[in-house]
Amino acid sequence: MKIIFYIFLTIATISISYGDTKSITSKTIKFLDISYDDAINMAKKENKLLMMFIHEKGGPWCEKMRRNAFMDKDVVSILDKRYISIQFDKYQDEVDIPDELIPDFIPMVYLIDAKTLEVIVQLKGYATTKSLYSLLEETMEFYSE
Repeated sequence: MKIIFYIFLTIATISISYGDTKSITSKTIKFLDISYDDAINMAKKENKLLMMFIHEKGGPWCEKMRRNAFMDKDVVSILDKRYISIQFDKYQDEVDIPDELIPDFIPMVYLIDAKTLEVIVQLKGYATTKSLYSLLEETMEFYSE
């Protein structure tokens, strides 16, 4: 019985240590399973910016970003409303993106103006929920028409 209690206590402690569950939602970002070119065209048509997340399956910082920033209700909300979001695994997916967007470091988040193809923001490495949300908000304020 003691063993079961200790297992339960360990699981509960691990769950609590993953962060503030008040801001976590069961909904995650709607990453579209489309090509870079199709995403650019969709973003132009819908007058949105493109958010491209390049990661490695199982990469510890990539997975931490998924668990935290990409499940935060505010981040999910702004991305779903104002961005077209796509993702690629740097090592497993065969993608046709411009050479200058192939990162040497992951995770990588690009915010791209679909009309000009300008990379507005290049975020290298893990981003906290708060920093990612602030960046998304500031970018939308600057690029809103």
